[in-house]
Amino acid sequence: MESSVSSPKASPNIKRIKSQKINDLLKNLNKEQREAINYNSSPLLILAGVGTGKTQTLMSKYAHLISKGVQPQKILAVTFTNKAAREMEKRAESITQSALRFNWIGTFHSLSARMLGFDQVYESVELKVDYHILNQDKQRKQIRKILKDQKGTKDLFLAFEQKMFSLNQKHQYRGFKPSVPYAKMVSCIDKFKNRLLFHDDDEPKGLNEFERLVFLNVYTEYQESLISENLVDYGDLILYMVRIFRQKPEILQKYREQFEYILVDEVQDLNLLQQEWLKLIIGDNKQFTCVGDDDQMIYGFRGAGGDFILNFEQHFQNAHIIRLEQNYRSTKVILTHANNLISKNKKRKGKNLWTENNEGEPAYINEFQDVQTEIDQICRQIKVLIQKQNVPPNQIAILTRTNQEGREFEKQLVMDNTPYDLSSNKKQFLKIKEVELALYYITVLEKQYDDFAWKHILDKIPGFGKDTCKKIDECAKENKTSMFDILNNLAQNEQNQSTPTIKKASGKRKPAMPISALEKWANPKLIVSKDDSTEGSISSPKKEPQDNVRKILKVDIKLNKKQKENLSRLMKQREIFKNTQTKMLVKYLTNIGFYEHLAKNSNIKEKDPVKCQKNVQSLLEIAEAFDDIKQFVDHIALFSQEGSGSEESESKSIKLMTIHSSKGLEFDHVFLPFWVQGKMPVEFQRDRQAADIEEERRCAFVGITRARKSIHISHHQMSDNNYQTIQHRQSVFLKEI
Repeated sequence: MESSVSSPKASPNIKRIKSQKINDLLKNLNKEQREAINYNSSPLLILAGVGTGKTQTLMSKYAHLISKGVQPQKILAVTFTNKAAREMEKRAESITQSALRFNWIGTFHSLSARMLGFDQVYESVELKVDYHILNQDKQRKQIRKILKDQKGTKDLFLAFEQKMFSLNQKHQYRGFKPSVPYAKMVSCIDKFKNRLLFHDDDEPKGLNEFERLVFLNVYTEYQESLISENLVDYGDLILYMVRIFRQKPEILQKYREQFEYILVDEVQDLNLLQQEWLKLIIGDNKQFTCVGDDDQMIYGFRGAGGDFILNFEQHFQNAHIIRLEQNYRSTKVILTHANNLISKNKKRKGKNLWTENNEGEPAYINEFQDVQTEIDQICRQIKVLIQKQNVPPNQIAILTRTNQEGREFEKQLVMDNTPYDLSSNKKQFLKIKEVELALYYITVLEKQYDDFAWKHILDKIPGFGKDTCKKIDECAKENKTSMFDILNNLAQNEQNQSTPTIKKASGKRKPAMPISALEKWANPKLIVSKDDSTEGSISSPKKEPQDNVRKILKVDIKLNKKQKENLSRLMKQREIFKNTQTKMLVKYLTNIGFYEHLAKNSNIKEKDPVKCQKNVQSLLEIAEAFDDIKQFVDHIALFSQEGSGSEESESKSIKLMTIHSSKGLEFDHVFLPFWVQGKMPVEFQRDRQAADIEEERRCAFVGITRARKSIHISHHQMSDNNYQTIQHRQSVFLKEI
């Protein structure tokens, strides 16, 4: 355990600064917030509504305790993100004018990892010194390794995947073959640990079919392999500490004695594992404060059931509750709609948000004939806000219920040249691997000298590895020409076993190597000569026959039969389709074997093949809106340049994310599309389990309360799905607001 360290005595000047900062701190808080900061008589729940300054209140309480002389190692402060932990520490240091040495501010995972490291506690759970923590990717590889020779087990999962695909898809997609769902197994094992299930427990009730497969066939072997190899995953960090606290009461008692004050943020999101960890440490401690909002419990799919906050009085005797209801974010109109909606829920402790802000704009409720019209009109409204009302783009957000709904908007935003940002853990549409690769293939139809695009294409051609690609790149540089010239040379040698002649302009030819196939193209200095009888011959833009000399390319690269066939296939199809209409791109991609590669790669990478092909289809739908390939390629290049990810581009980008990802954020103007039954609320969650209507209502509530000035809610009458027209009813939530 860490030893107690006395704080150095502060000078009178420092004391005055501290006193002034504390007075300023309390002065800027309302009555309920000040009460929460000073209350330490019994377990306290700060029931804090949206926009009421709940996190600020908890951080201020921590700083207030430090300013009163409580040593940092005596306060356990648990947050849900590392960012929140850093902010709490920074605020306290600002007030106390000193570094918080030996503080215990952190997330459940970081604090548990720290506890495991003290006094060789890890030995209690069969770990050795210098154990290694696995991330999700390494977890997946670990499961792949232990199932490598277990064909029977893998066949069980392949059969399950095939069955689920057949149930969910009425139409087959090119080359679909089920793959062993290692990533889904990782998520399932994480769920077990969040539910406080150990690998040596009996099979619990209530598992769905896939969870049973994992629990009975994978979980135990996976966990035993981690122990034997001195490994832990993130779930183990908390799970092991719970086991140690239960089995080693002397260790638990040390921590109970050390932590005089315990502060916890976002307790509505606690899962069973985190809840048990916290309750064990709290024990009989009365100086325990937690902050949460039962109306923002939207992570049930992660195991956050809400028991801790909803039954707080049952968990802790003499519990005290302080409600924070004054909202500093939204207008009166927005809060009225939010209160009306959430009041329909039964599982809540109850509070009513109010504000001193102005009345604000009315809520805009719009109905559209179909999905595409709804998307088009929302994008138009956003352009009006930006161009005519001078609203900063980063103060506009489109919040969808699912990621797939957001993808539908991306297509239109790209076509409209409207820059957008996604949540930090999501890739923009144009940066998805399969979309990016398809763009490279399309790019070389128009920009044959784009070496950047060819480099990304080459190692995707069957039979071509990194070594061959490197040789072709080096050969192009040695010949002072483009990769296209070398590839064309190799492909023609396959067809007629002869070396084509290349005309060289006077002077040294500089290879045209654009920065990026998706961002910037340089005009090639050499173009294909239409009047030359040799296919693939090249001449300068300003033809000067008297200065032309013939040059033979020196290409010392040997391709095997498979490489030659596949390269010739690509170069031949490129020549056929280079001047084609955009509607023919699907045939081009089919003919070059792109979809075969996509199906194979989806299987290897455990990606959903249907989603991959739908993403490519969306790209081709964007392309069809342009007259020719050149217009499409240039448009994508300019769009990619504007949304390059810099701070300046972020300020010029609207926000597109799910409601779940937007939690904790706020915007001036919020658009909430697709409010129809089945989408908001959703009909089913993961694994076809019926959705919890109250959690869906909380999700809608969170969406509405992201807005400061205006909300735009919309729905549509019909949509197309697998060539069928579906009629929709507006969301029941629209009647409730």
